[in-house]
Amino acid sequence: PIWLDEGFACYQEKSRYSMADIVLKAAIEKGNFMPLEKLSGLDLLTADNDTVQLFYFESFSLVEFLLREFGREAFIHFCRNLRDKKNLEKAITLNYPFSNIEELQQSWKKYLLT
Repeated sequence: PIWLDEGFACYQEKSRYSMADIVLKAAIEKGNFMPLEKLSGLDLLTADNDTVQLFYFESFSLVEFLLREFGREAFIHFCRNLRDKKNLEKAITLNYPFSNIEELQQSWKKYLLT
């Protein structure tokens, strides 16, 4: 998914996204936080600037969450599963302690709010 590609690229530029936690807490509080399904299908060419900026902050944050909380090896296996044509939910459930995408999203939001 595009959020993974862009999120990992952003992760390489961590200093640029140092405000991600603050931006995303505000987005959650305002009800602007995008669900993972929307992140996965967002058309960056037609989205408005605020949505695109939020997309990049969320993509960075989700990659950072997966790496910090579950480690590099799980992330590598997750990426390999996607490369090998497993769907997103299957790749998540094979590599992380979540039964579905919604559980991942709830855990990520909880992480952001603590």
